[in-house]
Amino acid sequence: MKEVLIFKTSVNSKEEVELVAELFDMNSSIKKWSFDLNDPDRILRVECLNISPESIEDLLEFEGIYCTNMEY
Repeated sequence: MKEVLIFKTSVNSKEEVELVAELFDMNSSIKKWSFDLNDPDRILRVECLNISPESIEDLLEFEGIYCTNMEY
């Protein structure tokens, strides 16, 4: 079942978005994703299958990008 996860991030540049794109393109569990960089929380929305919010947080934090799951 597809799940939607929402994260607050520190992403604020095109270069960081491109880095995330590279990371997510290598992960077949991530089906679709997008950023809202106009939001003060730099929202990342991820549609995925069988991947935990912690896994996404760890993946981005390993690359120096702050990311925390937002419960909704």
